[in-house]
Amino acid sequence: MNYNLRSLQALEAVYRHRSVAHAATELNVTASAISHQLRNLSANVGERLVQKSGRGVELTEAGQRLAESLHVAFQQIKLSMEESVGRTKKVLRLAVCSSFGPGWLIKRLADLQANRSIDVQLRMYAQHPQLTDSVADAFVTAYPLEYGYVSTPLFDEVLVAVHAPDFSVMDHPLITTSIDAHDFANDWRQFGSAAAIDFPQLSSSKVMQCTHYLLAMEMACHGLGAALVPDFLAEEHLRAGRIERMHSVSLQSGRRYHLCYKSARKSDPALLELHRWFKHQIGMTNS
Repeated sequence: MNYNLRSLQALEAVYRHRSVAHAATELNVTASAISHQLRNLSANVGERLVQKSGRGVELTEAGQRLAESLHVAFQQIKLSMEESVGRTKKVLRLAVCSSFGPGWLIKRLADLQANRSIDVQLRMYAQHPQLTDSVADAFVTAYPLEYGYVSTPLFDEVLVAVHAPDFSVMDHPLITTSIDAHDFANDWRQFGSAAAIDFPQLSSSKVMQCTHYLLAMEMACHGLGAALVPDFLAEEHLRAGRIERMHSVSLQSGRRYHLCYKSARKSDPALLELHRWFKHQIGMTNS
């Protein structure tokens, strides 16, 4: 089939802006021209690609799939153009969760920057991000992956129980990141079972709540309570003597960190370079 490039650009722009008017502004055409291009493209592919939503439009499931593929393709064209005019080092956007970035990645970043042909732009997220190229080129996530992504397992998350020095565990609160009603403080219940410790705080009001490991770590360092945090997040604080381990037992959280990026970009040299670096670092950690 002979598809009109302008119609493909129109669909991809509507996908990014979620607006016909904004897409029209970017492409320097009228909104009616965008609508016309979308109708022609729908007729050519034999699928309804957009539908009315309130006073605007939204992509159908078929339109979303096609637009995502077009977005990746246009990004690849952009990369090829940049490389063809002599750009030898590209910026790769890497999105990491709030504990992995400060706790694991930052201390290793100098090696990546010194010995690789890519510059990394770090982006941090707190909640599960939308895994699209508009957010980042690659992600480190412990959440289930969406279809269409290459997923490389890095390591399983292991939690350790820590508290400030000279801290009486049974007389102070526990800090939990398991704050949902159906499994409140379940992290400490599992740890108590594994370490054969009965925590009286779990049946009282002596449980402090926070949503992220970074918060729990800082609360423990300031003597507010005992926290269960990833071992990689605690290791430097332990070496510096700011915190101590409560018990030698570690707890598997059930989460596994993955490096992931679009399957359509699996041959991207920069992503392959990043992939090799992560695997090398994990190998060094495990050796």
